[in-house]
Amino acid sequence: MYVEIDDDALELIATEGHSVAFGARFLKRVINEQIKLPVTIHWNDGSHFRVRVARQTIVVEAGSVRLAAA
Repeated sequence: MYVEIDDDALELIATEGHSVAFGARFLKRVINEQIKLPVTIHWNDGSHFRVRVARQTIVVEAGSVRLAAA
């Protein structure tokens, strides 16, 4: 399996997973909800996944399938 993460997506993930009060405590939750879950659900759709930003939302693509985090 190969996961490619665009720079914009990485920046958005870091921003959403960081809090001034709590630091990076929520980073794991953001990664699990916005990347790991869509990849797990569509595991059989391909072995190459691309994570990018579309309209300020993390989008995970597998082959020709577009998966948007809820």
